[in-house]
Amino acid sequence: MSEAKLRVGVFSDEPDAFGCVQKLPNGRCKKPGIEVEILQAVMTLLGLDYEFVNITQEYNILYDYGSDKNGTWSGMIGLLINESIDLTALTIRLTPERAQVVDFSFPLRFYQTIYLIKTPEDFNFRNFIFNAFTTEVWMYFALCICAASAVHFVCVLLLEPHEQRHEQRWSYRVEYALNMMMDERQRYWSCSVLTKFYVFATLVMSEYYQSVMSTNLTAPSRSKMPFLTQPQLIDALENGKCHLTYYPNVFPPCSSDENCERMKKALIRNPIRERLTQESIENDIQNTGGIFFGSEDVDILPYAVSHYKKKITIIRDTSFSLYYVSFAFSKRHKRLRQRFNNALVPMLPGITEIKGRYEGAKLQEDGTIRAQTTTLTFELHLRQLFEWWAIGIGGVLVFFVIELLWFYHATGSDATGDKRLTIAFGRADRTAPSAAAAAAAAAVVI
Repeated sequence: MSEAKLRVGVFSDEPDAFGCVQKLPNGRCKKPGIEVEILQAVMTLLGLDYEFVNITQEYNILYDYGSDKNGTWSGMIGLLINESIDLTALTIRLTPERAQVVDFSFPLRFYQTIYLIKTPEDFNFRNFIFNAFTTEVWMYFALCICAASAVHFVCVLLLEPHEQRHEQRWSYRVEYALNMMMDERQRYWSCSVLTKFYVFATLVMSEYYQSVMSTNLTAPSRSKMPFLTQPQLIDALENGKCHLTYYPNVFPPCSSDENCERMKKALIRNPIRERLTQESIENDIQNTGGIFFGSEDVDILPYAVSHYKKKITIIRDTSFSLYYVSFAFSKRHKRLRQRFNNALVPMLPGITEIKGRYEGAKLQEDGTIRAQTTTLTFELHLRQLFEWWAIGIGGVLVFFVIELLWFYHATGSDATGDKRLTIAFGRADRTAPSAAAAAAAAAVVI
């Protein structure tokens, strides 16, 4: 092995490597990063002379760990192949393709693919009034109100007698019928039955509505994730519901060959929006619906959906297999890699403590225990109510036909319209004054 100082490639990738790593190994850096601390400990045990190389500043490589592009490797892997650096201070995903061109240390951590998205709103209070029912239910409810009003109007229009009925204009009869609809006294069985069904249905609907609204206020519904797996993400990309955001010249990992083909086609129509800084990526996520893809230690993300920071949520794609990450070495440093592994393996139990100094496990997104809330639908909740409502309307129509026939039978014999009879089951109002009215008239005369 050459006595020359080892060149260790690194770029800022918190929490594994912070910006102050450039001051090491001789300068002071209070929080160099999880993986930088591990590498420093091993290099100190081996007594090796090394320096950190910022590959972003020196080679204009930003967050590119290495990918094969038509037989030419980019990023850190490319620098290792060209022997521009001797090893990496950041772990790289161990794949069979990469293992053919570089050497890897003993696996250090388990990783899985993750996505950063804007945290969905728990509840949309802008549409609070209408969220209790689905659009279908509101439409059925409006239709039933219109049907009930129409039936009530026709009943009053055709059954209510007027003076000089045959000489009256239709506009007057319509106005009179509307006024009679507002009368609380229901003088016909059809109108009475209709009113009772209307009151019953309205009471049930109001109780449902009040219950759902109270629940939405006291226990808002859980956040709904736009996707949880890569196939669902590709569906969203194909439909233009979101876009990917990442650093330049990086293609997202794929969980299968089929997903790779779909992803390539989706990104032709909906390309990745490339950003140069972490701040611009987070701004893209929070303001334009961008989706950032990457990988993270499963010890830090014990849940499928976790809180990352304000307004940003992490989704761990469980459709991906877990994979190892390791430090990578140039092929010419096989002996160095063996010595590195011998020093690294005894340190592995202490890695958890090092990680804990930087960040603990992410909290589960929306982990608060809440009552289950739901939006009432016609098919699942209100079908029976509307079926009984339809039966009630049918009964009203039957009573209406009977009353209509009886009315014309009772009044049709007088062609001049002098015979006046108002049919009311349970009471009979005739054109002759009642006893009370006669007594009142007599009192006035006296």
